[in-house]
Amino acid sequence: MGTYESGRILKSSSLTLEIVDAVVELEGARVSQVATHLDISESAASNHLHTLRKSGFLTADGDVYHPSLKFAKVGEHAKTRDPAYRHAVEITNTLDGNTNFETSFTVAENGLGRYLRPEVDATTEVDKYFTVGERIYLHSTAAGKAILATFPESRVNNIVERWGLPELTDRTITSREDLDAELATVRDQGYALNRGEDQDGVYAIGQAVRKPSGIVLGALSIAGPTYRTKERRFEERFTVILDDYIEKLEARLE
Repeated sequence: MGTYESGRILKSSSLTLEIVDAVVELEGARVSQVATHLDISESAASNHLHTLRKSGFLTADGDVYHPSLKFAKVGEHAKTRDPAYRHAVEITNTLDGNTNFETSFTVAENGLGRYLRPEVDATTEVDKYFTVGERIYLHSTAAGKAILATFPESRVNNIVERWGLPELTDRTITSREDLDAELATVRDQGYALNRGEDQDGVYAIGQAVRKPSGIVLGALSIAGPTYRTKERRFEERFTVILDDYIEKLEARLE
């Protein structure tokens, strides 16, 4: 292969990655939006988007392109190659096997959260509502609030400015004042609660996990349907369990 041909392929591959980044950043985009965002022709944008869709890396809702779960699986594979994330997944699976509730490990990416754990059979009432690689808002979930509470105010400001505080249920926090108060409570008690704020009928408790350096790795959480337990009893039971498993996980990270 000649130098010219190699350079052409490299340039094309680079543009493909830029287009993927644009679709992610724009939270779904049409051909014209990608072209404008990257200052390229619509024909070039269309060709790359079509190829990515054909390869299964993008999906299309009408004329709007979105990243597919194939990217989530690639990202999950990359993370699970990191020993820290492997330990997190192993601890999450162990916890999952020792409770009758859904457990998840969540990481923060670009101001949103993503569930990180191997695909498992949906054996609990809550499993079916959670998808590996699914993007979630941080302000409405226990794991998300646990992570947000570790961030400096400037970073929280950036996340809220970018993603807002969408109302997902009638219990979702939708004002910055209420969010700040909630995060202060999380910092004081060491864990976060989700009282049906992300999905109706689901309680959850989450706690941040830190590396030895102090950097937040993510958050471990437990969720269950409200009809199976009272909120106070749920909180009391799983606070102790989370403390135990997070202590085990952080010990592995040392």
